[in-house]
Amino acid sequence: INCTHYAGVNLEQTYLVGDTVSHPDILNKFGNPAGPGASPAVPGASRIFVCTSGHPLNVFLEDTVENKGFLAGSGSVATSCFALALLMGCDPVIFVGQDLAYSGWRTHTKISGYQQMSWNKLNRFLTLADLVIEFKSLHRETTVKGNYEAAVPTWRIMTRWKTWLEDRIGEMPDRRFINATEGGALIPNTDIATLRQTVADYCPPLAEPVMERLE
Repeated sequence: INCTHYAGVNLEQTYLVGDTVSHPDILNKFGNPAGPGASPAVPGASRIFVCTSGHPLNVFLEDTVENKGFLAGSGSVATSCFALALLMGCDPVIFVGQDLAYSGWRTHTKISGYQQMSWNKLNRFLTLADLVIEFKSLHRETTVKGNYEAAVPTWRIMTRWKTWLEDRIGEMPDRRFINATEGGALIPNTDIATLRQTVADYCPPLAEPVMERLE
């Protein structure tokens, strides 16, 4: 399903930081040193940075092959992205779309492959209300304090990701964290702001050749 998110997207100037468990079809879209997806700026250069999140199988394979580098996380690509931002020295770190809840009974944005997979199940015998009931029966539902609301619905695994983020943020009191999600669960020790204002304040036009640095 993750591979469908890249459909129709121009990836020529995009680099992938991927875990060793990433699906091969995703890796193929970014190429390899000798493949068609190699970097256009440096012929033969791959646009893939491979790492591991510490899965026991990955550790075993690395002992046999080579160490790929470790990227911390908590079972969610969002937590891995957060860890990458820390390694890159980002300050502030800005959260966008990190709601950690299922507002509107959606676990993902309505244009994601995951959400579309759910919509494809609907028919006259299986309604949206039926899907909600099924979802709630499969997941341990709970509520947490929201950024703008007293409580927002979520489920236990999302609270685990939320706690992991809270712990990491608490370890870095000198770094600033901004939550520009405009909704969802409250992440303590983050500044709540709108995305529009955050972009205006912290995302000026790039003054340095980022692509050259990546190459």
